Amino acid sequence: MSKIRKIKKRIDSVKKTQKMTRAMQMISSVKFRKFDKTFQKVKPSAKVMAHVVEDVAQRNRGLANPFLRKTKMDKQKDLVVIITGDRGLCGNYNSAVIREATALLKKSDYDIGVIGKRGQMFFEGLGKSSEFFFENPGAISFGSFVQEVSEVVLQRYASYDRVFFLYTEFVNTLTRKVSLKKIFPVCEGECEGKKAETLYEMDEKEVLDQLVEEYLFSSVTYAVSSAAVSEESARMAAMDSATHNAEEMISSLNLIYNRVRQAAITKEMIEISSGSEALVNV
Repeated sequence: MSKIRKIKKRIDSVKKTQKMTRAMQMISSVKFRKFDKTFQKVKPSAKVMAHVVEDVAQRNRGLANPFLRKTKMDKQKDLVVIITGDRGLCGNYNSAVIREATALLKKSDYDIGVIGKRGQMFFEGLGKSSEFFFENPGAISFGSFVQEVSEVVLQRYASYDRVFFLYTEFVNTLTRKVSLKKIFPVCEGECEGKKAETLYEMDEKEVLDQLVEEYLFSSVTYAVSSAAVSEESARMAAMDSATHNAEEMISSLNLIYNRVRQAAITKEMIEISSGSEALVNV
């Protein structure tokens, strides 16, 4: 009977875990919809903004603007802003970004900025200090968070040749990929040879001064929202898989429970039958 009680206790434990994973899946689905709404809004505008800035840069090749083209320092120094999550239970979302970041740092000695507790904890463990650190925002404080990150990046760029963002690019609920995107300078040879297509009524230098901050804000919004959507998508998939695995485990344990219980009942019946026969023979 003690074995039966252990199995029953195990079944109850797995059922409680299943309730937790199902609840977490539902919470992640709500967060996913909120972040995806922001991501779908900013996705087209971020692409248009990047195109416009590149177009202005193409028209003003001789313009000495560090945000377009920057004179390299004596020793090249780049900054990579790495975006991870604050929590786990989201499959390989965090490990994929950290793996790419580690490979990148082995190639060159980048300075790093970190968004997300998981990334910060990992690099602290390696003894790699970050230039700045932010926890991930909630859906409510998203706008103010992006503004704060943009201001820090804008200030820090004076000390670097280039600024990159390493984040998870959201494709769909089943597909995500880690992406490295250069934010500044806008052009580093790749704008050369492109044909400028847009016509501007006002002076293009004035346009550029107004565009730089808007371009940075839209780029940061795109990277952070893409990462947030990817994280919640990964967590939904992980919790759905965990819930399904718990269901299979419960079915397996119920089968074992019924077999053990039936064996115990059969054993008791045999003992009762044997005892009855012994009394009759007496």
